Amino acid sequence: MKDELTCYKEFLKKVTFIDPNTGRIDVKFTCGRGNKGIKRVTDIGSLNHDGYIRIWCNNRLSFKHRFLFWYYHGYLPKEIDHIDRNKQNNSIKNLRAVDRKANCLNKSARKPYTKLSIANVHALCKDLLSGMTITDVAKKYHRSRTQVKQIKLKHYWKDIASLYF
Repeated sequence: MKDELTCYKEFLKKVTFIDPNTGRIDVKFTCGRGNKGIKRVTDIGSLNHDGYIRIWCNNRLSFKHRFLFWYYHGYLPKEIDHIDRNKQNNSIKNLRAVDRKANCLNKSARKPYTKLSIANVHALCKDLLSGMTITDVAKKYHRSRTQVKQIKLKHYWKDIASLYF
């Protein structure tokens, strides 16, 4: 966490504008020598595979919502929750500090948990064999990537997974 704060403080020197209503961050950076290499970038960030917006913060990837929370509140909690469950809505009004339990409760309200059926496990294994990535299969069946990987490694559903892998 200490490294993360140091990273944010250094990154803040490059920031030219922050919008609390949208979570937009504009920066300037130099790429080259002299003033010719100064570039301005508006609304930095890119999506990761889980749907969060990440930013490059002094040669290190970090989440945009964590930086914004630190910038406006002055401290960095272990867990930050998106109140409306939209991971791309980084408005400061949409971010709150929570403990792990509250964050998981808000997360679980998104998709009710349903147990995988035997037919779904067979279809999941066939999709993996056909060349789909673990991430794509996890999204298709509304599972975590870890759970799909555990099925592929035969840690879950061993009897069915051993037929395919």
